[in-house]
Amino acid sequence: MEPLTLHFVHERVGARFIPVGGREVVAGYGDVGAEYDAARGAVALHDASYREILRITGEDRASFLHGMVTQEVKNLPVGSAAYAAFITVKGAMVGDARILKREEDLLLDLEPGLGAKVREFLDKYLISEDAELHDGTPDGGWLKLLGPRTAQVLAAVLGGPFEPLAPLTSRKAVIAGQDVWLLGTALPGGLSGVDILVPRAGLEAVWAALVQAGGAHGLKPLGFDALERVRVEAG
Repeated sequence: MEPLTLHFVHERVGARFIPVGGREVVAGYGDVGAEYDAARGAVALHDASYREILRITGEDRASFLHGMVTQEVKNLPVGSAAYAAFITVKGAMVGDARILKREEDLLLDLEPGLGAKVREFLDKYLISEDAELHDGTPDGGWLKLLGPRTAQVLAAVLGGPFEPLAPLTSRKAVIAGQDVWLLGTALPGGLSGVDILVPRAGLEAVWAALVQAGGAHGLKPLGFDALERVRVEAG
């Protein structure tokens, strides 16, 4: 089981860990109900750095990936994201991903355990295109803010007003001295948040800054069990 970068940070506050897709995940912090209530009524912070990241670079990256997924990629605006599935020529499901289009690459956000499988699938069809696959998991990880007070926490940590992000739109920011990507999220039922892509070496600093900024807004750390409950109830 691949340990979380922030394992000891979570352990100090009573986290319970479980394996998901061969990677370590925080199941909870001792009170699933309180974590759930924070996500629904205030704001919660989830360490999603167990998710895997695959990057695609090269001039042909968009046209190559466009032919491999069930989603429009070529005309996706820079800074926008989309959900897509990888399907074989026989119609079999390989996996799905959230694809973020940036100036320099296409970033694939994948469930833990899917990185190698998706990379092998894509590499099989990468022949003459100017496109290259990179494992981005060692370089960065996601932190997830979820709940109605997400904007207030980000305003506090950024030191100024935070302009809300529409779902699946993104922009750059600096938190705790780290260059990050902010990506708007939403669940059915109107519950919104922001996912933050952080350099892996800066995860602890950004986590600490968000926890400190969120103290005045009822922020609680959110484990996988409570997050799944929120997702299931949202539909």
